Amino acid sequence: MDLIKRHNPANLALHLGTILIILLYLPSCAVDINRVPFHTRGYGLPHLETIAAENSEALAWCRENEWQFNKVDKTRPPETCLCLSGGGIRSAAFSVGVLKGLHQKGILDKIDIISGVSGGSYGLSWYYLQQYGENRKMEDELFSSSSQDELLARSRMFTLGEMGFSELGNIILLPANFIFNHLFAFNLDTTMVRRNYESAIRRTFHHDKDVSFPEAFELIKKNDLPYFIINTSATIDYGPSYHGSKLSNRVFEFTPLRFGSDGFGYSNDFPVTVGRAVAISGAAIDLASMTPGRIESALVSSLNIDLGYHINNFNNKSSIHYLKRFIPFYSLFNHYDKKGTHIYLTDGGHTENLALYSLVRRLCGKIIVVDATFDPDYQFEDYHKVKNALRSEMQVEFEIKEIDKLLQEAELAERNNILNVSYGSEFSPRLEKATTRSHFDYSAPVLRGSISYFPVRMPNDSIEQRKIEVTYIKMSIDDGKFYGFPTSDSMAEIYRDARRYYGDQLVQYYLESKLNNNCGELIFDCEFPQYTTYDQDYTPEQFEAYINLGYHIVRNEISEDTPEKILVASSH
Repeated sequence: MDLIKRHNPANLALHLGTILIILLYLPSCAVDINRVPFHTRGYGLPHLETIAAENSEALAWCRENEWQFNKVDKTRPPETCLCLSGGGIRSAAFSVGVLKGLHQKGILDKIDIISGVSGGSYGLSWYYLQQYGENRKMEDELFSSSSQDELLARSRMFTLGEMGFSELGNIILLPANFIFNHLFAFNLDTTMVRRNYESAIRRTFHHDKDVSFPEAFELIKKNDLPYFIINTSATIDYGPSYHGSKLSNRVFEFTPLRFGSDGFGYSNDFPVTVGRAVAISGAAIDLASMTPGRIESALVSSLNIDLGYHINNFNNKSSIHYLKRFIPFYSLFNHYDKKGTHIYLTDGGHTENLALYSLVRRLCGKIIVVDATFDPDYQFEDYHKVKNALRSEMQVEFEIKEIDKLLQEAELAERNNILNVSYGSEFSPRLEKATTRSHFDYSAPVLRGSISYFPVRMPNDSIEQRKIEVTYIKMSIDDGKFYGFPTSDSMAEIYRDARRYYGDQLVQYYLESKLNNNCGELIFDCEFPQYTTYDQDYTPEQFEAYINLGYHIVRNEISEDTPEKILVASSH
């Protein structure tokens, strides 16, 4: 009462408000405490022997547990691996086409591991779940025209109407989100968009099936299928250097045997099914994980639109942390690290959008990279992102000469003020700038490169430097095959080269897309195949065109399945 007498109400409110602000911001000032250790770029690279020892330790677990799934030599690292990039339904359809082409070439049977992220994990899970349970299909049947027709019939994944209905549910549940997820830390699923999005994936790609990870383990053993990795992103404690943390900490894997990352450790007590892990891997709409700062992240998360997912932190088995959920605003004080109560997972593409990193760590001898990311200017941003990370964290060089030369030519064009209109990045407005689009060779969508050298400490204490061969498949279409004039009145002669390479359905769709806006219900300027990832509602014809694009690129550009020639691009 004395305090009230000495201060007028306005001053008292100001003092209380100041105290409240200090209390709210204190947690964000203490982000360095208990943070998962990571290498900060600019403080010097780790020593070669240190990296070699770390690689050997990681490889030891794989040798004891994963190498049993190798197709040829179960005493050495995997020989041939495949990674399927992010990109929503666009990437999923393109990946299905690549899988079909590799199957026909006899290469899919030689794949030891398939790694997928976001849309690539949709295609990955389609491949596995169609071979599980009732009405399961064997691999030959899986890639038949009848099976493809079933997939096309379900291609309308997420329409604008469904999205609007889901967002209305989000608005209704805003109070519940605030009470149960912000005032108290129960981390309940109050986002209708998340539920409908997960159901859409299961309906389109899983034919309403789901499977636990132990069941998936038995499936790949029984059918002699490749080992698989579903990549997500783990939120590591907020702070200025959050987005610069090591890939080994943030890339959070789900495999048939375990889940986790180096930053959080690993467990085999799976909290989710394969279907939910796939949905998390593609949870692109997630403002909370993309917003630095604990307070700022909490504010945007209160909008109730995030697709990310909380799992209990398996490192923290104390029953006390469950009681902490009842502490008001405890989420503002909780840490996302090994000592936190929860681990927050979101789209794997937020960290590494090619799903390549997990295969590099496993020392695959040959890696097929399927890049179906949104890249209208062919700037290969995801290639450069993982290239820089591998150089920084592992002291290895990821090199594809054609891509590196492409960037050099674009920089030269910029210096010479040769400007072209481009889309820029998917989340940026149009920019007028020098673009790599005019320099990319669309007639050569399959590129060759390597990752070298990968240091590993051997049993005799020597350091062996290994080289990984990379075959890089870029989603693109060669417009040059569509130029020219008919040589006769026969329709078969029109665009003869294009039809021979891409097939009739893809040629017809591509020509129609040049005349119409085929981006679906959303209104975007677009050009096939670089339709924005915002559009997740594909017509059957659109979905089939992407499948055929992936299939025909493999059919024309990848050599036959003789072991000594596998993955060698065909000559042009």
